Amino acid sequence: MANINDNFLNRLISLLNSEVRTKTKETREAEEFCDALKWKLTRCFEETLKIDALSDDFELAPFISEHINAPIERMKLQIEKPWLKSKLTIGLLGHFNVGKTTALNLILSENLPTNEDENTALAAYLINGNQGEMSIVTKSGQTLALKEEDSKVLDYADGLKKFPFARIFDYIVKENGSDLLNYLTFIDTPGLGKNLEHSEPTISALKVCDAIIWFIKTPNSISKKDIEFLKENIGGRSLYIVLSFIDDTADPEKATSVIKERLNDADIKVNEYFTLGYSNEIQTQFSSEIISCLKSAADNHDAYNPYAHIYSVINFLENLLTEYKKNVTEEYNKLDKSTDNLLDAYRTSRQTFVTEFNTCCRIMSNVVDTFNDRCAGATFCGGASNAICNLLNSYQSSFRRMSEADDAIDYNKLVEFGRETSQMNFFNLRGKQASEILEDLQSIKNIFD
Repeated sequence: MANINDNFLNRLISLLNSEVRTKTKETREAEEFCDALKWKLTRCFEETLKIDALSDDFELAPFISEHINAPIERMKLQIEKPWLKSKLTIGLLGHFNVGKTTALNLILSENLPTNEDENTALAAYLINGNQGEMSIVTKSGQTLALKEEDSKVLDYADGLKKFPFARIFDYIVKENGSDLLNYLTFIDTPGLGKNLEHSEPTISALKVCDAIIWFIKTPNSISKKDIEFLKENIGGRSLYIVLSFIDDTADPEKATSVIKERLNDADIKVNEYFTLGYSNEIQTQFSSEIISCLKSAADNHDAYNPYAHIYSVINFLENLLTEYKKNVTEEYNKLDKSTDNLLDAYRTSRQTFVTEFNTCCRIMSNVVDTFNDRCAGATFCGGASNAICNLLNSYQSSFRRMSEADDAIDYNKLVEFGRETSQMNFFNLRGKQASEILEDLQSIKNIFD
């Protein structure tokens, strides 16, 4: 046991001391851009929420998670894993020793070693590239060149079964020269134990899968837990079923029928079933059928484009804010016209009041002058008396008009004027805030364009 542990530690040390493939400057800058983009877009939506431009039933947090965080994380993932960008990504799932490696050998014309022991707890990406080259990515994001002799430390058969590889390493990349990998990428996920152990790295790998190939060891059929796992984790992805070890089944048709019936009863849609066994005839048919099916799926695959997703989110917010700004401007213009009318009415009434007030003052001045100039020292002055009576009558009429002008001033309208002026300032501010957010969105669009 001591020698086995020594060998394990030596190989692990050798692996950790492997050549580090550092990220390029362009990759680092692209990842920094993604982080900045996430912050900017989130801020734009938060500012839009502050100005009440979003509907009352709009749920910001779920929207940010689904339409900003998720696609931008996918963008970062495609920067880190460019083979996911435009290819159909297929995850291989199932329990330990269900024929996944045998299937890959047939699909890729490879000769990957198979055994009955549990393999590594890491997901392995099979991508188009230099035949046989491998690398491993750590949790910190470092990429290490993986030599074949060092890769054995990751195999439970030669390594330590309970060593926490998944706490140190994230995933493995295996390059292969198969033409099929020009169209798609395989993710060989960790095998699941009887109680679905190691599900965390498998579920993590599922996030980037477009389709799933689930392997069922036919003699063991499919369990209730398997069905629950499929229902909880497959989602809307295409599902293909491989019924393996068909040769070991006493009644293949009955076993196959039972599995199909259980999946159908669970409302799990299966796109296609394939059978896999030991005989050359079965393996040849399996290889032909599954390769044809996967090529067709790859041809018809509409690759998810996170950049287009983000661009549509920007357009959504831009259109919303443009409409909001239009409505705010319309309300501002209505209030502007209304306040102008209120102000004109007030000015007219005020001017009438001032004019009549000045007239009253002038009339009183004339009355005083008449007394002083024409009636000084006189006991009777008929002409002055008539003049004063006329002036007082004029004064009475002018004072009445002044009173009417004062009554015409609706002080409630002045209150309304003040309120509408305040609303105008509010709408003006909201319009400016919307413009600022639109400018930020345009600067982001310019980068995409």
